[in-house]
Amino acid sequence: MVIVKFYNALGDECSAEYTESEHAQLLERQRALAEQVRPDLDAIDHALSPHLRKELEKVNAETRVTARAKTDFKMFQACCAKWGLPDLPAPPQAVAVFLSERSEDGAAVVSRLARSISIVHTACNFSDPTTDILPRAILRLVRSEKKSSPQKKDN
Repeated sequence: MVIVKFYNALGDECSAEYTESEHAQLLERQRALAEQVRPDLDAIDHALSPHLRKELEKVNAETRVTARAKTDFKMFQACCAKWGLPDLPAPPQAVAVFLSERSEDGAAVVSRLARSISIVHTACNFSDPTTDILPRAILRLVRSEKKSSPQKKDN
């Protein structure tokens, strides 16, 4: 038996069980379908790309996973592992826990960490958990604490 794990449209992990021959047939059908539609997909890309050049460049820049984002995401993965939470796709609660743990690092660092999580999720075609109300509230709190903290006076 072959167990195939996948994510549904809501980002929930699912699985299906197939015999070896059923799995081989499914893979072959998938390859055949991809070959069949590839010319049409390429034609669509070719027709749209010249008109969307600026927008495509912007999206590519936004979703490019930098070395810094990878390092930040590894820290997030370690936090998720510590708490037994999934990291990709991550639930908003996992992001909130991570950002809360890092809140002492300051608003700029916490904002960067949230952006890194967002970039990795977007690059992997997962919904962005940082847009949920819970991580956004953590970010707002961290930013407001920075503004309301007493300023040191120079003597």
